[in-house]
Amino acid sequence: MKQLLIVDKAKALNANTGTTVTPYNLSGLAKGAISFFELGASSLLSAAPTKNFAIALGRGSNSPAFVIPEVDIDTLQITKALPVPGKAFSRKFTFPTPVKGKDYSIMFIKCATVPHERNTWTCTVTASGTTASTEATAMKTAIEAKLGDKFTVSVATAAVTITAKTVGEQWEAKFADELTGTSWAGSTDYVNAEPTIGDKAYVQHLASMCAAGKGFTDTYRDGDTIYPGYPEVVEDLTPNTSGDAGASTSGYAVFTLRFQVGRDAAKTRDEKVWQVVHIAVPVDSGSAYAAISSILPEGNFKDAKTAAIAAEVVEEMVNSSDLNESA
Repeated sequence: MKQLLIVDKAKALNANTGTTVTPYNLSGLAKGAISFFELGASSLLSAAPTKNFAIALGRGSNSPAFVIPEVDIDTLQITKALPVPGKAFSRKFTFPTPVKGKDYSIMFIKCATVPHERNTWTCTVTASGTTASTEATAMKTAIEAKLGDKFTVSVATAAVTITAKTVGEQWEAKFADELTGTSWAGSTDYVNAEPTIGDKAYVQHLASMCAAGKGFTDTYRDGDTIYPGYPEVVEDLTPNTSGDAGASTSGYAVFTLRFQVGRDAAKTRDEKVWQVVHIAVPVDSGSAYAAISSILPEGNFKDAKTAAIAAEVVEEMVNSSDLNESA
């Protein structure tokens, strides 16, 4: 099973429509709001669980909440992807002093292509003189003529800057012919493409990968009319560049829960299957994001549970020792 739960930016943790939300009554859970509760508990979670728990996502007043009935904490592993704006491929070089009549070429290779998709282009200029700035402009014209839909090119004297139009689209560029041996400018002018993480397109793509887990099959063309709720609604949130360690203060953080749930009562031998649940939470949802982060800390839950039990044992031993000394 692979599921995606998308939390609404305007909905706080456990937000309700007028009816208090409890583990035994999820009817009031607002659309897009999320709740967590331990199995058998009478109240909702506000901190990391200590035993198996369930997850509920509100779907509106006319629909029951979507529930992940059991998450096994002994096998639970949690990772979190923070929203990060992507980068566009960019290269810069200085055109060398040309030799009239010689060919100067750049080969562009598109990465991550599929079979039968074109992935290489070569742009060549034949030097008409010995002025570098003139040939740099000619190279700009050649690239724009062949790859104008994929790159923007600018020229400053003899310096040529090439930038991909699509953020995250991966390219490589190699010098050929008389440009062989030329060096690309370094530092900020040498940028490899990086995909945007946590924007609307990212979550929509993740939703399409998880569609079958919710029973959305045969979605080509008629999927949006066959299945209510498909395609899933994703808010248009764009990561920015602020925040600690490059993390944005806008966009979606995606929590990924990986765990196994077996059937202990089964009479036949049964292999536990890994389950994956993604939870997309807007980081600019304020207290909801902070609260969900405290309920779903990153790491291996079994290790955290063992450490918590050990800490409780140590605390009990210390308290017992203090009582004996006072006696």
